[in-house]
Amino acid sequence: MQLDEIDAKILFHLQKNAKIPIKEISWRIHLSQSATLARIKNLEENQYIQHYAAVLNKSKLNKKLISFTGLQLRAHAQDNLISSSRLISEFPEVINCYIVNGGFDFLLHIAVADMQEYNSFYLNALLKIKNIETVRTFFVIDELKDDNSVDLSNLFKMYSGKSLRLD
Repeated sequence: MQLDEIDAKILFHLQKNAKIPIKEISWRIHLSQSATLARIKNLEENQYIQHYAAVLNKSKLNKKLISFTGLQLRAHAQDNLISSSRLISEFPEVINCYIVNGGFDFLLHIAVADMQEYNSFYLNALLKIKNIETVRTFFVIDELKDDNSVDLSNLFKMYSGKSLRLD
C-alpha cells in the first residue's frame, strides 16, 4: 500500500486525537464519512495504525521518577540477548525497551513512584538478570518534551515530491 495525501491527513488527525469522530475527520479532509472510514480500516489492516491508546499522566498516577537505564551484557550470544529481552519485557516499571549500540546493549525507559521504588526494582528485578555486566541509570530532572507522535510533514513529499499541508 502506498500512502497518498488523504491517508497522510487521516494519520495526522488520528495521531493528534485518536477519539476524533469520523464525521470531523471527513469534514477536515473533504471526504465522505464512509470513504474516510474505509481508508482508516485500510490503514489499520496495513498496520500504519498499530493500535489506539490513551496517554496517561504519569505524575497523577504517582509515577513521578522517570529514568533511562543502560544495560550492558556480559556475553553477547543471541540466546543471551533473547533471554534478557524476554525478562526485561515483563517488568511493569519498564515503559520502553530498546536494543542499542555504543556502550550499552539495552536502553530502558523506566517510570516509578520514587527512589525507594527504583531501588527495589533495581535490586529485585534488574540485578536478577544473570547476564548483566553493567547498569547505568540517568534520572530525568525535567521533561521538556513528551510526544509520541511521528512527524508526517514530509511523508507525502517522499512519495510525490510535493509538500503537504496536514491541518
